[in-house]
Amino acid sequence: QGPGRAQRDAAAAPFAFVSLSDPSLRAVRVIDLETMAIETTIGNVGDEPSRMVANADRTLIYLSSWADVPGLFNEGQVYVIDTRLRRVIASRAVGIKQNRTIALSPDGLRVYTWKLESVDGVTTIGVAVLDAITLAEIAVAPISGPSCIQFASQIAVAPDGRIVAAGCDDGLRIIDPVTFAVSIGGLAARSSSPVY
Repeated sequence: QGPGRAQRDAAAAPFAFVSLSDPSLRAVRVIDLETMAIETTIGNVGDEPSRMVANADRTLIYLSSWADVPGLFNEGQVYVIDTRLRRVIASRAVGIKQNRTIALSPDGLRVYTWKLESVDGVTTIGVAVLDAITLAEIAVAPISGPSCIQFASQIAVAPDGRIVAAGCDDGLRIIDPVTFAVSIGGLAARSSSPVY
């Protein structure tokens, strides 16, 4: 069989990537699903690693988290994990929200997450659009309405690429993936209402 086949077989083996947010361990664990053994632990993923989304071939995982910065606001964080290398290959601070949601465009080229900002006492929230390779910010689609800042919860992507943001009292926010224009649609969805 030789080492070439063994390496291919290992790469193809089923693994689960699980985010852990416990005071004793804030990391992503890689679990071999055939043996249920922990293969490795990926650290340096912020103070509360949360939701993850993978690209189509599962070679990259995008993780939402946040960092508690002493004396300052919290920082929303996005991490990119290479599933073959088993390590973080990119990260970016995105606003000051404790970030617990993340979504990926159907073509795998853009990442979406919340961006909360406070400038001169004015707080705003929007959906940050990031390049999936570099995590550079492409745009921010501003979200406004009753309770949006307080209850902004989840972001999902429809098969046609439209971005759906939940948390405002008066309905979902639907964002055009090309113009980033925001409209209101559907029933109100608060933080306890999942959006997929």
